[in-house]
Amino acid sequence: MKNISAFLKEFGLSELEAEAYRISLGLGTFPASILGNRISIPRSTARYTCESLVHKGLMIETKKANTKLFMAENPTKLFALYNAEEERFIRRKEQLMTIVKELQQVYDPNAKLPKVTFYEWIDGAERMLDDLLKSPSPNTPPTTLCAFGAGDYIFRQEPDIVKKFRAKSMKKYKSTMIIRAPKYKELYTDGRKQDQYFQYIDELKVDIQITEDTIAILSLEHISPIGLIIKHQEIANAFRQIFMELWMRGKKEGN
Repeated sequence: MKNISAFLKEFGLSELEAEAYRISLGLGTFPASILGNRISIPRSTARYTCESLVHKGLMIETKKANTKLFMAENPTKLFALYNAEEERFIRRKEQLMTIVKELQQVYDPNAKLPKVTFYEWIDGAERMLDDLLKSPSPNTPPTTLCAFGAGDYIFRQEPDIVKKFRAKSMKKYKSTMIIRAPKYKELYTDGRKQDQYFQYIDELKVDIQITEDTIAILSLEHISPIGLIIKHQEIANAFRQIFMELWMRGKKEGN
């Protein structure tokens, strides 16, 4: 009996409806009060339960001398109900396929909010530079680091942090492209000839670096050093396009 009740509940019946249908199979035609006495529930509850089973197709309702009478449908009716449910499922599946096709036309897996991480104080700045060197995945090939460089200004503030980052970045990136202020040009007469020095750029005090899918901004200018990393492919691509436009202009102008 437990298996029958469990199956009927899976068929969409409540526990009381499953019990009422099972008991009513042996009652023939009956008023709700008879069913209420058999399963110890009020007559009003029994009548409501029977009406619900009529609505679900498992009981028949008749009337005699102003009294509502009920009779359970033959259990074979469950096959018809199952077939009807199966047909509804097939129709819903067909509708789902149409809806999914329409939704796929507007689906964009890359349209997501950027992940922004803030860093504070000197130890936070060091963590930020370490996080910047983390690849999106272990198999990501070496790429180029683009920077609007304030590394020399920051170097005067925290030389150890900058030394560590530069040593690690040389291993991480196949090349670096840096736009600097001309103030630091004399520092790189031998090893950084590929950098460009834009004369209309004053001393940069905020370092902006662009990697595969990330923009990092670091400032040690204020009393409270602060940095942030914005991880978002489209934003990084846009900043890289701006950088490359300036880089190519600088090449033409001989900066």
